[in-house]
Amino acid sequence: DLLIDARPSLLSENPRLFADLLYASRAGTGLSITYGSMQNPGGIKRAIFPHSLVRAPRRWHMRAWCDLRKEFRDFALGRVLSYTTLDQPAPKLRRQDADWNRFVNLKVVAHPEFGEEHQRLLRREYFAGKASMSLRVRKALASYVVQDLRLATDLKQDRPPHFQLYLENAESLRDLFSVGTISS
Repeated sequence: DLLIDARPSLLSENPRLFADLLYASRAGTGLSITYGSMQNPGGIKRAIFPHSLVRAPRRWHMRAWCDLRKEFRDFALGRVLSYTTLDQPAPKLRRQDADWNRFVNLKVVAHPEFGEEHQRLLRREYFAGKASMSLRVRKALASYVVQDLRLATDLKQDRPPHFQLYLENAESLRDLFSVGTISS
């Protein structure tokens, strides 16, 4: 009990679904899923073709081609209400997922509204004393990193003490999320 992980696990993933997603990702095949969302909690049926599984930050997600939307999207595994495996080959592969294959740099700094003494403390705590930290992340996963680190993206709305760190290059990354509102 000397080392304790205080991050509660909210995961209750279906191990069979997880195994079938891994298989489909490796084999280049898909699944027919009924997927619940905040807009459609009862679910919408669609064919998906996964290429990667990601834990971000407390839930498992799959990155997959969505045949319904005709684009690569992220799906939370816990929202898959039912599924069956498909033998058909994926119409698009990981190498064609532009947002997965593109990396962006997130420049993280102490929130500028803090005074110098607080900023120095935060730089020591988070950046080993350096003025900032640059994180190289996949474009498709950047909003998850911003959420997990609780980075302010809009200085007018995201104020201390609720936000201690700021995404200094948020404006140049506007296409990743609406500045001030991270969407998932």
